[in-house]
Amino acid sequence: MDVANTVLVQANYFSVPVNLLKLQRTMYLLASEFSKETGGELFAEQFETWKYGPALLSVDTKWSWFKDQPITKLAHHAGEEPKAVILSKHHGLATVFARVWAATWDRSGMELSRLLCAQDSAWDKAFQADRRLIDPKDMAMDRTYCVPLGLCRT
Repeated sequence: MDVANTVLVQANYFSVPVNLLKLQRTMYLLASEFSKETGGELFAEQFETWKYGPALLSVDTKWSWFKDQPITKLAHHAGEEPKAVILSKHHGLATVFARVWAATWDRSGMELSRLLCAQDSAWDKAFQADRRLIDPKDMAMDRTYCVPLGLCRT
């Protein structure tokens, strides 16, 4: 939730509306790029293979009531104030966050969904195999969205 809150704080700062679809796709890109950058996994929860793209059930549960509207509330744990990641304390995530934000801030959730559901993407492999969860190894290897989003690294 802290990473999702960080996306929402950034979006609010730049007056970029983020609905649930865009938040889900941004979270996927952050996780995929984080894996490429660090070799580790950003989230303990695995992405699910939903009909229109990768999704984290926890993110959907927390913000589903916004539906297609821009999300205006941060998530918080019971009895606590909402938290966001202090990126300056997490260099690997800060680097990935900056790249992903630059590539996605002006794109719609639908556009990101089309890119992430491309043939041979990690989502497509799971969808075609009728798997409920997307394999993190496939996410780390997924390059299908890199050229269209300008996220290719040499």
